[in-house]
Amino acid sequence: MKRICIAGLGAAAYAAIVTLKRLGCRDEITVIDPKEYDLLHLCGLPFALEGKADAKKLSQAMNCEQMGVRRIYGTVCGIEAGSHTVEVLSSEGKTTIQYDTLLCATGSKPVVPRIPGVEKYIDKGVFSLSNQNDLIKIEQWIVSKKKCAVIGAGAIGLETASALISLGLDVTVFEAKQSIMPDVLDKDVSCQLADTLSGSGMKIVLPTFIQGIEGGDSIECIIAGGAQYDTDICVLATGRTPQIDYIPDGIEHVDNSGIITDEAMRTSDPDIYAAGDCAITRSVIDGKSIAAKLASSSYNQGVVAAYGILGIEREYRGSTGTFVSMIGDIEISATGFTTETARERGFDPVSVKISSKVTPDYYNDEHSVTVKVIADRKSARIIGGQAIGYGASARMNILSAVIPFNASVYDCEALEMAYCPAVSDVYDPLRRAIDGIQRRMK
Repeated sequence: MKRICIAGLGAAAYAAIVTLKRLGCRDEITVIDPKEYDLLHLCGLPFALEGKADAKKLSQAMNCEQMGVRRIYGTVCGIEAGSHTVEVLSSEGKTTIQYDTLLCATGSKPVVPRIPGVEKYIDKGVFSLSNQNDLIKIEQWIVSKKKCAVIGAGAIGLETASALISLGLDVTVFEAKQSIMPDVLDKDVSCQLADTLSGSGMKIVLPTFIQGIEGGDSIECIIAGGAQYDTDICVLATGRTPQIDYIPDGIEHVDNSGIITDEAMRTSDPDIYAAGDCAITRSVIDGKSIAAKLASSSYNQGVVAAYGILGIEREYRGSTGTFVSMIGDIEISATGFTTETARERGFDPVSVKISSKVTPDYYNDEHSVTVKVIADRKSARIIGGQAIGYGASARMNILSAVIPFNASVYDCEALEMAYCPAVSDVYDPLRRAIDGIQRRMK
């Protein structure tokens, strides 16, 4: 009987365990993770803060014992590939676990930026939002507070800012780059989103660098761009970095990107696999690495790793980076490359953006959507898209489904979308954007 060891318990590990069991695996499976619970739905934390999600239900039990999986509450702190052992630190001290095959699925951890004063005020007005304890701390701290600073204008930062505004706080968001959601939205789409959010009371300062955090016993202000901003609380939403401190030099990895794997999620050691946020994710478009840390990508990688562990060859083709966020009542979605990323990777991007009502003009409904589609001029291949508004993710899911098959804008002439006046128009904005690229190419 083979000994399968899984370090970490998140989306990738869950997918691997479920797949192993589905394929009839009868080997010994051991999972090592320090959390008191099994799974945490991290993306639900801002919505729990806002009151739209039940915080108690964000953590989930897998019932490992019923699945025939051994569960160890501890942290993997080292790997000895030669002896096929992992060193585990738990409340009982250090122990050693033998493995025949190891899956590294330890995920990522929040980045704490190197800002003068940040360490001093951690839990004294400065917080991340990465687990339920953080959520409780923020909820307790904001009682009777008025002003909040959020550092970072990605999805978590903007969702958190929106949640705090709904709770009555005066919120300012600071971003170092030129636009909000800079890694997934083109600047024109980002500016449209920023204008909408500003209209709902969210202050956005960019581009700006935080030069310091100051106060007495607790935070009182932050210094950004040479100006002082009074604040009672600061939420750090400055990204995540792979949790790979335990990886030995013999396993190829990049410190700020993750563990290097092949298409089967196998590392440079044939008996060690990696999946999820701790592994480098490749783009399905060009095969190069991308910074996507998405539960959907992690899940797919975990499935492929499970096949490999059982000696069944499967290929992880890569991720489209398909993303969706809900900020207040605004739906934002994207897939593939932005225009800037496409240029950096050697493509000649051409795009069309359409803004319109979702339903026909004669139907009494004012839902609207903006859809942008990006294609490569030379090959006519669709390589990205972005959308804001009603049904944004549904339209990006369509692009995400065709991108891995190298579909061109001409292939999508046959795209047939569901139609009903109460739901959509016959000539959907997505089709109009795709047809517009054809005309622009000619």
